[in-house]
This record gives sequence, C-alpha cells and structure tokens, in this order.
Amino acid sequence: MSCCNACCDWQWRRLQGGRDSRSGGNTPWWYSTTPLYVFKKRKKRKNIGPADISVAMKILLIVLKTAFVTAGIPLDLSIQDPPLPIPRAAVLQWTQQELTAIGHFLPLCGAGDPQNSSDWKAKGCGNCPGCACLPESLFNPRTVDTDSWVSALAAYGAKTAVFVVQHGCGFAQWQTRAAIPEIGFVYNYSVPYSPWGASGDDMAARFVASCKKFNITPGFYLAVATNHFLRVNNNVVRGGPLNQAQYEQVVLQMLKELWTNYGPIGEHWFDGGYPQSGPFGAAVASLFAQLQPQAVMFQGPGAQAVRWAGTEAGVAGDPNWSTADSSLQSGPGNPNATGFFPANCDTTLQEGDQWSYNPSVGLRTLAELIAVYHSTVGRNCNLELDWAPYEAGELAGTLPANQSQRFAEFGAWIRSCYGPGNTASTTAGNTTRGPDGVYSLTLNLPAGSGEVDRLALGEDQAYGERVMQFTIVGEDGSTVLASGKSVGNKRIFQLSQNISAPASFTLRVQAAKAQPIVRFFSAFHSCPTG
Repeated sequence: MSCCNACCDWQWRRLQGGRDSRSGGNTPWWYSTTPLYVFKKRKKRKNIGPADISVAMKILLIVLKTAFVTAGIPLDLSIQDPPLPIPRAAVLQWTQQELTAIGHFLPLCGAGDPQNSSDWKAKGCGNCPGCACLPESLFNPRTVDTDSWVSALAAYGAKTAVFVVQHGCGFAQWQTRAAIPEIGFVYNYSVPYSPWGASGDDMAARFVASCKKFNITPGFYLAVATNHFLRVNNNVVRGGPLNQAQYEQVVLQMLKELWTNYGPIGEHWFDGGYPQSGPFGAAVASLFAQLQPQAVMFQGPGAQAVRWAGTEAGVAGDPNWSTADSSLQSGPGNPNATGFFPANCDTTLQEGDQWSYNPSVGLRTLAELIAVYHSTVGRNCNLELDWAPYEAGELAGTLPANQSQRFAEFGAWIRSCYGPGNTASTTAGNTTRGPDGVYSLTLNLPAGSGEVDRLALGEDQAYGERVMQFTIVGEDGSTVLASGKSVGNKRIFQLSQNISAPASFTLRVQAAKAQPIVRFFSAFHSCPTG
C-alpha cells in the first residue's frame, strides 16, 4: 500500500467511528488489510500517478486541518523544511519543572592518602584541594536522615532531586553487585563492603523512599568520566585493574541496577559526559529508553538528554537557546541546531561554589538566591540547587538546619512572587502575523488590576522553540519595555517602573522559525526583593 493510500485508508476508517464499515462494523479497523483509495473501496488496484498523490494529499491536509482546528489545537502548515527540533516528552516535562535539586554526601573525601598514590588525590573529590578518596571501611555515618534532605527540597519547590550516589572517588552508595567473574573482579569500593552497609542498608534506597514520601521524583548522579578507584580520568582508563571495555561493562551493570531496582526516576547525571568511542553511548541510550523512558540524562547520549549551561555560578547566558548541537555542548546553545537539548543551571546553596558540606563557609542570602532565580529560570534554564548534609560527627547524614530554613525561605518567595495569587493578568495562544511580517500577541491589564512591575513569557515548546528575536512594547505601541532573542520555556522581565491598570503589553516577534505559540504571557504585582 502506498503512503498516500495508507493515510486515506486511516482517515476513512477514523471518520467511520474507528471501525471498519466494510466488515459490518464489528472488526477494529487495525485488523483490516484491504486498502482504500481516496475514501473509496477499490475492487481492483490501479497504478497511482503524481496527480492521484497530489489530490489525495490535498484532501488529507484539509481533513487534518479541520480536525485540528475543531479540537482547538494550533496547526502551522508553514513550518520550514527541515522541520523544527521537537523535544521528547520527558525533555519537555523537565524544562517545565523549572526547579530541581542535586545533593552531595561524600564523607570519603577527606585528608590523607590511604593508597599512597598521587592518582588518588582529589580531582572530583567534592571541590576539596589536596583531599583523598578514603577507604570504604571508614564509611559509617551515624545519623542518616534522608527525610531531612527531601522535606527541605519540597519546601523549596523542587520537582526532581538528584542524589550523587557515586562521585569522582568511585565509592558506590548503593548495594551494587557489579563484577566481572571471569577475571575475578568485584566492585568492592561500595556500601556493601562498609560497616554502615554490610547488613544491607542502602543510601539510594533510603533517598528514594524519602522522595516518595514528599512527592518528589528521585534522580541519580553516577560519575562515568572520573573514577579514581578504577583509575579513570576524562572517560579513559589509565591503568588499574580493568581495561576500557571492562570498565564500560561495569558501568553498564551499575546503570542497569540504578535504573531497575529503584523505580522510575526523573533525571540521571553523566557529569563530564561519557565514553564516545565504540558502542558504549548507543548501549546507554538504548538501556535508558527501555528502563526510564520518562526521564532525562544530563550530558547523556540520545535524544532524552539535556545540556549544561556552562557555569555553576547560577547565571545563564542571554540568549540561552533550547536547541543545541548535542547534550555535550555547553553555553548558550545554537538556535540553528537540529537537536532539542535545553540547558541546566546547577549551582550551590553554600557560598564559594562549595558542593559538599563545609562548616567554614556560609549560605547564599535570600537576595542572592532571588537574583539566581531571575538569571536561571528567568532565562530559559532549569535551576538545580545543591543541598549538602553533614559528613562527619554525630549528625553525619542529616541536613543542617540553616540549609532547611534557607530552602523554605526561597520557596516561599518564589510562590509569593510568581504564583497565582500574585498574577495580575495572563494570556496565551497563537500569535498573529501582521502585514509587516511581525507576529504579535497582546496582554491586557484590566482596570482594577493594580500595579505591575514584571512580565513573564513562555513558548509552547511542544511545537519547538520558534522565537528568535522579540520586543515587548507598552500601550503606546512604541515604548520598548523588554527585548531579547531567545524565549523558550520562560523569560522574566523586571520593569524599570511600575505600570498601573488599565494598560496593555504587546509581544512583537520580529524573527521566528515559524508562527510562535505562546504558552503564557503574564504580568505580576511587585514582590519582596529579599
């Protein structure tokens, strides 16, 4: 059956109510194998020429357009060729979460060098210059309270929380059974070989249980690029007990454990990428798509991946595109790329780029976190904020109270400023193209709405990222209140002065890949600055 006939056959059967009328209406249409030709049953096949295909395609487009319009779904038949990059469902959901978190609990990054080898010195050991990866016999935290971690993240508003179950040292904080029996190798730098986990306790399992309790989707970080236990640096084995192929075999075993034994996750981190030579990347992408189709990979292979914004300072670039050449491209992305890989902005709650708990540094102030929010979420970036439990002493494994308090303050501010209760007016929908080729959409601020001092704008990226240059003008049509290039999931603009209702704001898109579709265009009342 030609593609044309197949499509027409489907349309005919759909219009017949989903049943094949030629069999008395008792057989589901997908069981029928007799093709139709342009809505008519054919007793005999005939050769199909270009004229037939043209007529059939015109009819099909009319039917599809009518169906989409009736259902209220925007349909733009003028999309350029090649078509726009469209995100996978998991990637789109991740961008709309906006707030996520990542946590480091690395008590085996400490002073000294138990292996007496410079290879074990701490690159990737929790930003601790001169530290070493300590032996598994020292892993015995006294008070592991993962509820204290996740309850704080829930107060902040995190939708997904990523726990670092294996960092650069290579210590695995779950009950891994990774091994290569034929060479006698067992991955024994792990929880099962520690005093804390010898009886079967499991940090990953505890973390996942707390996530379920507080309705947050769990995620995992497993360092592939660096593993000091196995002498791996920049994804390459440089000595040690395994060769490159064997190392990749062990990693695949570990990933399968994490993606199978702990239920659905929302995000997996490959910090620093993954080995790109050979079949490893394809094997990881296939395994992830099979076991965790609802999740994304940070700097991972395949289409279910997201990228790094290029900085840990909590400031995304402007513009910051949702499209990029690959998940390994950092920085602002590429508006002309064919892949949809939105950016992740990971940053610390503690000052000084400190990821693991450090009693000698303080926390960012609320005012600083507000600036981070506007420079990340407000610039089309997912904000992934770090938490860091105590790593030593009687409280090892518990989140410090000041971190819990700051998370709660920050979350309360976000909801009070950009929640429904502070929204003065909002609109959404298709933009309209004017005779000058500029697309526009107007947001009205009705009388009695009070004053506003900020605007937020987001595209419906289910249809791709389309805006490439825009301005927002005031009611007079000439006063430019905001401008930029990328929009993506969300842009936030703080106005230079308050504007009182009644008023209007018009989005004007001067350059676009296709007709922009706006998911929201909103005005907000003023809110505290921290």
